[in-house]
Order: sequence, then structure tokens, then C-alpha cells
Amino acid sequence: MAGLVFLLLPRSGVARVGMNGDATVAVSGFSPVVHLNGGTLTLNHEPILNLTVTLQGHNVGTTRSTHMWYLRGAALDTYSPVRRTWMRGEQVSSTDQALSVPAGGRVLIAGTSPGIVVHASITLRTARDGTIFTLFPPAYVGGAGVDEVEFSPVDAQITLPKTPSSPFTYQVWQAGISSPQAVQAYRRLVEDRPGKRRLPAIGASARYARGWIAHLKPIRNLALSILRNQGLTRSVQADFTPHDPRIAQVLTDYLRNNFTYTLSNPPVGEDSDPIFDFLITRREGHCELFASGLAALARSLGMPARLVTGYVASDYNVVGGYYMVRQSDAHAWCEIEVAPDDWRTYDPTPAAALVSEYHPPRTWFTWARDLYDHIEFIWINSVLAYDNGTRNALLGGIRTSVRTAAGDEGTWMGSTVVWIRTQIQNWRFDALAYTIAAIIVAAIALGVLILLRIWIIRRRRLVALQLTRLPRSQRRRLASQLRFYLTMLDMLERHGWHRPAWQSPFAFAQDLAQDDPLRFEPVLALTEHFYEIRFGHRFMNAQRRRLIRVHLRRLEETLGQDA
Repeated sequence: MAGLVFLLLPRSGVARVGMNGDATVAVSGFSPVVHLNGGTLTLNHEPILNLTVTLQGHNVGTTRSTHMWYLRGAALDTYSPVRRTWMRGEQVSSTDQALSVPAGGRVLIAGTSPGIVVHASITLRTARDGTIFTLFPPAYVGGAGVDEVEFSPVDAQITLPKTPSSPFTYQVWQAGISSPQAVQAYRRLVEDRPGKRRLPAIGASARYARGWIAHLKPIRNLALSILRNQGLTRSVQADFTPHDPRIAQVLTDYLRNNFTYTLSNPPVGEDSDPIFDFLITRREGHCELFASGLAALARSLGMPARLVTGYVASDYNVVGGYYMVRQSDAHAWCEIEVAPDDWRTYDPTPAAALVSEYHPPRTWFTWARDLYDHIEFIWINSVLAYDNGTRNALLGGIRTSVRTAAGDEGTWMGSTVVWIRTQIQNWRFDALAYTIAAIIVAAIALGVLILLRIWIIRRRRLVALQLTRLPRSQRRRLASQLRFYLTMLDMLERHGWHRPAWQSPFAFAQDLAQDDPLRFEPVLALTEHFYEIRFGHRFMNAQRRRLIRVHLRRLEETLGQDA
């Protein structure tokens, strides 16, 4: 069935991808620059890459584990409070070194062979800007399609000098940095790499990714108070201390346990800083704010920290034996240097939100989805663009083959067709039998249509409420609490206002309010209640229910004035 559906649905070779930006509504996906101007994140489930992870030759993928693989794309060390933007510093970009890769082989990035942990094979379905995604820290990179890479020993970012054709497959070997000896070996390999050019000074290199300027004093006071509650302290003048690994973990746990995850980053005023507002005032946002908050806390204490953007891989395709990574799996986290050249990954986003967002529950339908995705992946590897012309040519050939086989009585298909025709000729129905048969067929068809309509309506409601990726038990509870939002949409649709499927609830409400603030103010209020319940882990209590009824009544009155 999945294969049949695949053949009947033409696609283009270009994925529908939006990049995170400074628009009010951002579409999920990797971006080498992070803007923190607020807005709601709209999920895009377009497949972006496949990941196969092996250890000593054995595939380590499984559907039962909630383990997540962090695929690192960009390391951002510079934050601009004026533009509210994280980016890679120009001085760091100047340290990129061109490394030639032997034909079909691999090139040493850093690390030692005994320290290699896992091997990853990554297939980019659509390559765009030369960015390749790696496990951290990378030891080797290579593959049949890789001739040259650019690598910076400062931030360990790897890119290709030119955008490859799609699809593009490459290999990454991860280095195990788990002991002081391994760290020193890693450092020597970086320093002694043949043909490397001298690194330009980055504040004597010791100041890389250190220091903070946006509201430094209150953020530092917050960081010190967090440490005091755990019996810790840190001198901001120290380069490194023996307690830095624990300090980084304490700061991470504080954000995980005391802040709320939501797909909507709150808008901030012109004179405010989004990271300061997140840490001190609002205490909610999506992963970019969590990672930014952790970096600000660490850097305010004098610890080197950088923001990292990439993807999280956790959705395992049982048919293909690989992790399927989609645009909606884009994520931001933090890397903190806890000892010289010992950068470690810290993710402050709440664990429950990570599992809910990036590890979707598996149902009876998941196997069919895996089959469909795997067939599509095979097709992408064979034909870059499967459009209407290709589909029609393929189906035309299939039709010709079927007709030829059906007309040959020597084949199983031809003999089956002859048997069916013979049975039809031998059957003799009177008018009553034909009538009964027609009624039965019509009843079955009507039942199928009713079930299909019920399924479509239910699916549309789940999409409208953004519940499709949640477990069934959570869907039922939230669908009951969010029924008021569907009532609001029905009211609006009866008067000609329809929310497009691609538009987020927040953006839809804002568009209406901009056209007529007085009439559609209840829509904004109801949408805020929707976000608080759906993403803010709030509940439908008696007071909230009364407020919602008031807003619905006001909306009905304002819309009724047009009747």
C-alpha cells in the first residue's frame, strides 16, 4: 500500500524547507545564524537526511531507545545584542583549513584511532550550502563523494568548499574524548597537522567564546546564586577550575528543571534583550533561548561557551535500518569548554520536551510510514526528481505490462482473468438479486466513505491543534481541553475567515488582529489560552473555562454584526 501511494504521488526533487529567521513565523530547519526576535515556530516534517550509526561494525539503531544523536552543523561564538543574533565570528572563520581527502578514503580531523567511538554514515537528501553535519568531536571525515573539506581547529566546524549534488553521502568517525590523555592527544593532532597554516590570534586564543556583555551583572548574579544553592562558587577571573564540569551541569539542570519549553519564543520590546528576558522574566521559550541562556550563564562566569545548531536524530526507521531526520528535528544546544581543549555537549532543553518533540511515539501506522519513507529514499537515490512526467511514464509502462500479461492465457494473470470472465458468464442473476447486490455494494461504499470522512475530520482537528506527534493518551486529554479553539475556528470559517494549513495559530490570530483589532481581539486572547495549554503545560481550570466562554461570546457577537 505504501509503495502504491508513493507511485501515485508526484514529488519534486526540492524539499519544502524554511530557515529559522527573524520573521514572526519561523519554519523549523537548520540555520547557520540564530535570530532571537521572537515568534512562533512552525514545524516542517520534510525529510532532510538519513543517519546510520555503527559501533564495531554493528548497527546500534533501535526503536526502543530514547537515545538521541546530536548532529552538529554550525558553532556560533558571537552574540550581538543589537541585532539579537548569534553568528560565527569572522576571526574564527579565517581559521578554516582546506584538507584534501584521498579518493574514497578519509582525512584525519582530530583524535586518535583508539579513541574512536562510533562511525556514522550520513546521507543529505538535499544539500544546500556546503554544510555537513557531524558527530562531536569528529575524528575523521570522508567518503566516495568527498574530495576536500574545510575544517577549523578552533570550533571544530566542518564544511565543504562547494555545494555537492543531491543526494550526498559521507562518513564521519567520532573521537572519544574521555580522559586527560585523550584530550592531550587530540590537542597535539590539531597543532601538528601537516600543512596547517598558523592560526591568527583570537584574543590570544584564550578569549575565544568567553565573556558576556548583554546585562552582564544580573545574569552573573543569577549564575552565582544557582551555584551557591549547590554549594559551589567560581572566580570569573579563572581560566579553568576543577569544578567546571559540575558547574556546567548544574547550570544545565537549573534551566531544565525551572523553565518551560514552548514553540513560541515571546516577542521582546525594542529596549529589551531576549536572553535577559528569558533568564530573568519570562522563563519560557524554545531550544534557541534555552541554549542561549546556558551560554550566557556560563560565559558570565568566565567559562568558554558557544551555541551549536544542527539536528537531533532519534526517529529510527525499522525498514531501512537508519535514523530519519526531518526539518522539524532541527535543534540548538550548547558546548562548554570545561578544561583546555575539552569541549563538552550540554543540552538545557527540558528532557520531557526533547522526548515529546524529537522521539515520536510508534503506532500501528508507523511501520507503513517507515516503508513509505524508505521507498522514497531509495527513489531519491535513483532519480533526483520524481515529477508528473516521470510518474506518468512509469505508470504507462506498468499499464502496458499488465495488459500484455492479462491477455496471455499462459501467464497466471491471464489465466486468472479468463477464470473471472467464465464465472461471470456462468452466473445468472434476476432483477431482485441485482438489486440486493447493488444495495449491499452501496451500503459498503457509504460505510467506507463515512469512516474516511470521520478519519479526515479527526486528522484535520489533530493538525489544527498541533497534536499529531503526541502519544494517543496525551492527544485525547489535550483534544478535550482545546476543543474551544476548534469552536473558534468554526465561527471564523462560517464568516469567511479560514486558517491556512501552513500558518501557525499565532500568526493567523495576529493577521486578523492587524486587520481589525477591536473585532478580533478575542481571537488573540483565545489563541494565547491555546498556547498556554498546548505548549505551556497549563490546565483547563474553572477560571480559565469562564474566561474562554466570555471570549467566545464576544467573538460571536462581533462576528454577528456582519450578518
